[in-house]
Amino acid sequence: MHINYSIKKSIIVGIIFLSLLLPSNLTIGASVQKDDGDGIYIDTFQDALNVTLTHCIVSGGSILLKNETTSKIYDFANASDAEAYRYTTPIFFAFIPPRIHMGLETQFNTIEYSQIKRIDGDVVTSEATLFKKIVVHHFRFKISQDIESITQLDVSWHGKAENDRETAIYYWQPFGIFGRWQKGETNSSSGVSHGTIMDLNYSRSGDLFISNDNYIDICIVASPEIGKTCSLSTDYIKIVGHGLGYSSSGSAVSTFIDPQNLFLWESFTFEDYKQSGTSVMYHILDDQGDIIDDSILPGNEEGFSSSPVSLVSLPTSINKIKIMANLTSNDPSTTPKIYSWGVLWQTENNVWKDLFNSTLRVDEKENINIVNGNASIIPFYSDWSMFGQNPANTRSSDGTGPDNNNLYWYSLSTNEVGGGQRNPVVKDGKLYIASHDGKKIYIFNSTVEQGNEGSSNPAVDHIDLPSYTIINSPVVTDDYIIVATGNSSNGGEENKVYAFDKTTLVQVWEFEYNNPSDPNICYS
Repeated sequence: MHINYSIKKSIIVGIIFLSLLLPSNLTIGASVQKDDGDGIYIDTFQDALNVTLTHCIVSGGSILLKNETTSKIYDFANASDAEAYRYTTPIFFAFIPPRIHMGLETQFNTIEYSQIKRIDGDVVTSEATLFKKIVVHHFRFKISQDIESITQLDVSWHGKAENDRETAIYYWQPFGIFGRWQKGETNSSSGVSHGTIMDLNYSRSGDLFISNDNYIDICIVASPEIGKTCSLSTDYIKIVGHGLGYSSSGSAVSTFIDPQNLFLWESFTFEDYKQSGTSVMYHILDDQGDIIDDSILPGNEEGFSSSPVSLVSLPTSINKIKIMANLTSNDPSTTPKIYSWGVLWQTENNVWKDLFNSTLRVDEKENINIVNGNASIIPFYSDWSMFGQNPANTRSSDGTGPDNNNLYWYSLSTNEVGGGQRNPVVKDGKLYIASHDGKKIYIFNSTVEQGNEGSSNPAVDHIDLPSYTIINSPVVTDDYIIVATGNSSNGGEENKVYAFDKTTLVQVWEFEYNNPSDPNICYS
């Protein structure tokens, strides 16, 4: 068969039964499937035997950033949610909350914000007055890290004071809905009129000074020598949050992918999940382990973020390649995940073939099951992938219904399922139903082998739901299993929606709705 080589070969498999008995050299391991006859290489990361990792690990069938001791700097050069204020006062009141007092303070202007981004001697200066002799610079930072993961906070201030008896760091320590300003490190210019450059540093672990809405408030307070008027100048301030969290960057590199017979490099494909603030960029490396130039593979130097990627432009003189992925995260509490990657190639001159040892070349299928080189009809005319059959809730499906009452299969008592509104749904040859206690989604093969009719059909897999219970039916799409939590007289928690990858069963996103004025969301 002659072909037009392109990034994707669209195959729409209709109502057919296909079994291809073409020669194949299939190698299957715990993680990697390589078939030189079919021209495929797939790694699903059940282990790390075929990948080299830097600041990454393989866990639960995915590559993710490694959990390490991390640090994040908050200052006015990097933090987008940071504020600075100044004021003078006759007394520094220890019990007035910062949010209440901010209305009496003067916020730094744009020029002044730029002056405190780095240590450069360009300072913001405030002077005391006759009746308000204490000078205060108030700094407020929103913490973006997972608060539970932070084990220590470091505060560093660089500046100077003139005619001060004492200059001190104060931090707002919340106590429930109350709190107070606590003193940290102190220093002094020794009352000299020209001022002395000083550094104030304070570290704390244990009971950290972070408010319930994730803010840290710091005041630098300059108190005057008796009979003198003092001033306070800030050059730079930063807070460093230390704790356990995901590395900010890491990489994963495959072993060499070296086809035995190579006529054409076809495509590179991957499946990943990128939360907000994370990224994964993929590159193809040549037979020397170097990134292939854009002149050969356009876009490769910057990297690819969408799958699939055409490799048709690669010459076959590059007879083996590697995959490299660079993972990044700007938040220690989140990491991107790579679930699988693969490479396709054609093995014969002017012949395009697919032995169906994977579904990587199949763009679309309906009522077809593809397993181990066989494409076979699923003995259902259509799926029933949500409660009510479809978004219109027609509760009907095309086709002929059962013509007898013979038992087809039943679940085991060890898999207690259903009850209430927990009804089964069917998609692509699998039946999905919530457990009786609403804490799992059980997955069954919807059909049994001929001769096993009327017998038990044990669950082939399940999903553990994170902390919450469901009282309804899941929805299954081409890619995801979606469940929504709810409450009833038996408990539960409403307004959370979870999506799990249909292949790996790994959670890929969640949604939480919380609007007191309109507390309910509706879902099928």
